[in-house]
Amino acid sequence: MLIARLDVLAHQDTLTGTANRRLMEKFLDDAFRQALPFALIMLDVDFFKRYNDHYGHQAGDTCLAKVADILKSSVRTPADLVARYGGEGFVVVLPAASAVSETVTVSMGIALSGSRDSVADVIARADEALYRAKQQGRNRWMI
Repeated sequence: MLIARLDVLAHQDTLTGTANRRLMEKFLDDAFRQALPFALIMLDVDFFKRYNDHYGHQAGDTCLAKVADILKSSVRTPADLVARYGGEGFVVVLPAASAVSETVTVSMGIALSGSRDSVADVIARADEALYRAKQQGRNRWMI
């Protein structure tokens, strides 16, 4: 039990309950070594210093813990990793695997709304752009 507790202390950020930077770096090193594809999302709490200065450090800590809870509840599998990167920064690592390809790709159709458009018009243009992206080889976006 002591070894398990020490492992948690060595790899978990105590404030947020997320993985710490040490575990995140090991996780990424392992993924690279095994040539496993993944997506990495880096995010930062906007204007956190102002928040912390205005409401105080305890409120800032509570804020970071709540952000971490939201991130942890947003990932879908145990293989996904939420880590505190430092300060008010977090990283989410989403391993990606596919039965048909070494990497997972997406095709995207993008449409902008105009003042005379209906919702159906914008959806139809996005769908048409998506179809063109797939026709042109996938793994791309079209407007």
